[in-house]
Amino acid sequence: MGTLALEPETEPPTRPLDAVESPRFGPILTLWVALVLSLQGALWLAGFRTAALAGAVEQGAARVESIGVGEMADDVIRKAIHTQRETRPFWTVLLFLGDFLAEPSVLAARTVAAATAFSAVAALSGRTVGYGRALASCALAQGFWVLGLAVRTALAFALKSSDVETTAALFLRPGIHPAALALTLQQVDPFVIVGWSALAKGAVRRGQLGWTGAVALSAALALTEAAVRVGIGLALGAGVRLSLTQN
Repeated sequence: MGTLALEPETEPPTRPLDAVESPRFGPILTLWVALVLSLQGALWLAGFRTAALAGAVEQGAARVESIGVGEMADDVIRKAIHTQRETRPFWTVLLFLGDFLAEPSVLAARTVAAATAFSAVAALSGRTVGYGRALASCALAQGFWVLGLAVRTALAFALKSSDVETTAALFLRPGIHPAALALTLQQVDPFVIVGWSALAKGAVRRGQLGWTGAVALSAALALTEAAVRVGIGLALGAGVRLSLTQN
């Protein structure tokens, strides 16, 4: 009688855990970027962004006139005001690039930075790295920043004003305030706070860090981003003031 040889059973090939349990972060980010571009486009088409810029330019021109009265000749003041108004196209282009290029790029940069930081600390401490899952989770959390922009856009249309805030800058009294103070308070936004909290919670849920480490790392990343935003704002403000006083 012949014998039947049985081949050893082989297990089906398996994919890495990240590929099985987490969606790709690319489509998620693409959705958020598309929403940001749509919301920014609505603000531009409605004239809110250009109106805010025009108001800032005119305030600068008025400041030049008030400072120059009694100290400069009338023709010099008129030339300075004319020069200030001529800078409007430059600042318009800069604002346009910020809204349609920089802000969408920040979503991706924040996603990669947070996922990389969480995974790196997890690897160093011997915990689950889960970089793919971290990317997808961090990309999903960017929706809180998009939600904040959506709320500000809705408020702008509802109030028919470009001067809307959801940040701690609301507590500033009407008047002139130091630029550093105003810019710093603008970084204190409930949507941003919830967003960074979601990033920290995701890191804990994935087993990358404990609560203390996740909160500390999220806070460090948030402060770094806030510092960069404040620094860029101060630099742009200095550029505006320089354009007021050079001619």
